[in-house]
Amino acid sequence: MNGAYRAPYLDSAVYIEAIKGQHSQYPERSRTAERILRQAEAGGLTIVASTFLWAEVIRDRGEPPISEEQEGIVDRFLLHGYISWVELGLGAARDARQLARRLGVKPADAVHLGAAVRGKADVFFTWDGDVLAKTGGELDGMPVVEPYIVEPPQPELDLGTN
Repeated sequence: MNGAYRAPYLDSAVYIEAIKGQHSQYPERSRTAERILRQAEAGGLTIVASTFLWAEVIRDRGEPPISEEQEGIVDRFLLHGYISWVELGLGAARDARQLARRLGVKPADAVHLGAAVRGKADVFFTWDGDVLAKTGGELDGMPVVEPYIVEPPQPELDLGTN
């Protein structure tokens, strides 16, 4: 069983799956991404994100860029208050370069991983098998795993036995 989280970092592919929605090749991924974002919207989570995300969420691998209409939706979405931004400044860029060297991941993946650590995310969500393998499912104590949903705790059922 995967643990609860309050401050997840979502790799760019998670946002892209949410944007694709019913048009996704992976409907379960889209549903998971959407539910995580809805939990944040409802006040249950703070999403940690790198400002690099603004540039990266334009296309999925091997696909054309998202439309201008979709881009407007993404821009409005990224302005929500439940996103805690980690600036990609010189220090963060240097950290990313060191992570890329240490883990052997692509520089863009290292930017996201480094931002998750800097932003104190409690879990890093990705469907990127290379990132999952090269981190061994953990980075500096932070789980690096495929996205999952944790249902909010439900009140105990009162059966009138007390």
